[in-house]
Amino acid sequence: MTHAAKIAKPVAEMSDDEFDAYMATLPPAPGIRHVDDLEADAEDDARALADLAAGRVYPHAIVGEWLSTWGKPGRKPFKEWLAQRHD
Repeated sequence: MTHAAKIAKPVAEMSDDEFDAYMATLPPAPGIRHVDDLEADAEDDARALADLAAGRVYPHAIVGEWLSTWGKPGRKPFKEWLAQRHD
């Protein structure tokens, strides 16, 4: 599905109010919640804090290494990749 809204001027030339009005005309993007969904943000924050407290965190370098496998044959889910990783 495409959105074919006509805009009066380029986005870069819009005022903040014009841009907000334009964005309000766009359909929701699947899988991306609205920026003002504070309840979902609070749930995400609580999950993140629980993971941190339980030690379920990984250094950026490790996550970056795994992300570099995306788009390549044989890409595995993080936990599976981590279990097979050899330093």
